Amino acid sequence: MNNAAYKVEIELFLTETESLKAQIHSLRTENNILKAEKDRLLSEIEHLKSEKEQMHARLLESGRRLLLSGIDAAEVARITGLSPDELEA
Repeated sequence: MNNAAYKVEIELFLTETESLKAQIHSLRTENNILKAEKDRLLSEIEHLKSEKEQMHARLLESGRRLLLSGIDAAEVARITGLSPDELEA
């Protein structure tokens, strides 16, 4: 190869290198965005789990109050969706 051909090869290599660098930068940016979204979703899941636990505790409390008011355990279980064992625990 002559100097002109080497020069063209070097220019092509440099162009491809810059293109790859840009792609890497773009992928890193996208990766960071996805990591942030994952963290946000995990946080939201934890929040929802906590809410679910709180709602279950309130449902248990309400069911137990219904039992104490004299309503039949089977009826309370049907209304609340809780098992009699849960209500009595």
